[in-house]
Amino acid sequence: MAKEQSRKSIFSSPPWESALAVLRSFRKKSAYVPVAVMALELFAIFANSGYFPGPMTFCIIILWLLLLITTYDNFQSVFTKLPRRTLLPILLLFLLWIWTGLSIVWSISPDLTWIEFNRTGGYFAAFLLGIAVAGFRFNRLSASLLFATVVLTASLYGLGVKALPSVIDNLDESFRISVPAGYANAQGIAVALSVPFALYFASVKRLHWAIRLAAVIALFILLLTLYYTFSRGAMFALFVGIVVLFMVVPMRLRFFFLAAAALVPTFLIAWWSYGEKAIMQSAQERDTRIEAAYYLRWYILAGIVTIIITFMLALYISGRISFPRTVTRVMGALVLAVVLSATVIGTAMFVISKPSFGEWASQTYKNFKAEEPERSESLRLLNLDASGRWQLWEEAVANWKENTLAGTGAQSFPLVHLMRRDETTPFVKQPHGLPFRLLSELGLIGLLLGVSFIVAVLVTAALNMHKVSDRWQKGLAGTMFAVNVTYLTHTLYDWDWNLFALTMPFFFFSGILVGWRNGGEVGKESGRAGQKIM
Repeated sequence: MAKEQSRKSIFSSPPWESALAVLRSFRKKSAYVPVAVMALELFAIFANSGYFPGPMTFCIIILWLLLLITTYDNFQSVFTKLPRRTLLPILLLFLLWIWTGLSIVWSISPDLTWIEFNRTGGYFAAFLLGIAVAGFRFNRLSASLLFATVVLTASLYGLGVKALPSVIDNLDESFRISVPAGYANAQGIAVALSVPFALYFASVKRLHWAIRLAAVIALFILLLTLYYTFSRGAMFALFVGIVVLFMVVPMRLRFFFLAAAALVPTFLIAWWSYGEKAIMQSAQERDTRIEAAYYLRWYILAGIVTIIITFMLALYISGRISFPRTVTRVMGALVLAVVLSATVIGTAMFVISKPSFGEWASQTYKNFKAEEPERSESLRLLNLDASGRWQLWEEAVANWKENTLAGTGAQSFPLVHLMRRDETTPFVKQPHGLPFRLLSELGLIGLLLGVSFIVAVLVTAALNMHKVSDRWQKGLAGTMFAVNVTYLTHTLYDWDWNLFALTMPFFFFSGILVGWRNGGEVGKESGRAGQKIM
């Protein structure tokens, strides 16, 4: 009777009243924030990763407007009920932002310092927005799903460079995929950041099987795109992130088999590609590239069909065979042990395989420091060199030693590089490494603030993860944590900080992890919203 009366009241009300009720619910839970932030992410990726001042400024303005609207709508229910542990990361990031702005006083490039002050302010707004929406399960889920969808869209476009060369081409003539992000390493790390999310959504039993299947296919597309970026740094960062993922999530067994289902066709296509000059080398004839692309499209289709068959077969078997929770936990622990053991054993076998490990290490060290290392394009992934980064790091450290506490001002490295570089060295604007950038530009104080903020975020996120009781929510929190570790690993040796499309998600997801709540009024509302989705 109650159900009939409720149904009658819903359908008897005018359509616009139902629409207004949905809008009020979205406004109350700030559900529009993840949608707007990920729309900005899509824009930034296709606008050369949001590097140039125009697109970057647009993103910053929208983020601050979103924060003002969210604060106005939910100040009492969100910002006045923040746990005390969230205050330290907020304070540290605020101080880093202020220190960045103050450096304009002693900066050797005040105009660039002003741009950097605005960029850091945009990251601060993204961080606060993440905290604001973190209390609602729907927002946490939608932000993760939308981010993975945005990067998948960019990956499909980028993969067109190899599969549809007559339609889509790189911004340059390199064999590495650099579109739409505008930089191959940026494209690579963007893909790497979305891989853990694809694994998560493929694993969640509460989701419809079609969504899970789409996530496994997306995982295959993402991994293949990552390979074709030939970004060693992104692959290494993803490896570190995946190891952390298996350490912190409770669904290790599912992650392992789903990753294997996507990795097998990826590996086979990569193996075939290794012998194809049209795919593995630059400046190839257009007709040759089109011919290779024809076979690549068929191999990709075959990979997708294989994944569909494998997934449906596994779904059929799992519906008829169930294991006790204790057994799955033990098997998950074994999977973690296998992953860690394989890493250690693989490293040991690599060392043993060298006739003279000392000579190999000495030569590798020389190649790492070399300004222009000698290597073949097709062997890029097998070489351990810094691609000229060593000289940039030396310049950054030398500048810091002369300006120890305060540096030479935010975003001043381009001038530092001009003054210190060799005349034959190509001009670059970044030291390719966040620690070196902070030391050179903001001094020891800036480095301490930046490192303290990162440590505070990771510790707070770990404490919040520990308190999550729901298995799937703990998995989502662990996935976000692994994504942030992936970003932090990569930014140690690249200039991700200046690419808005890469760093904004880090701050937004950091805000979600820091502001993650499971109890209280917000937590109860989020639980009801989450049950409808999951």
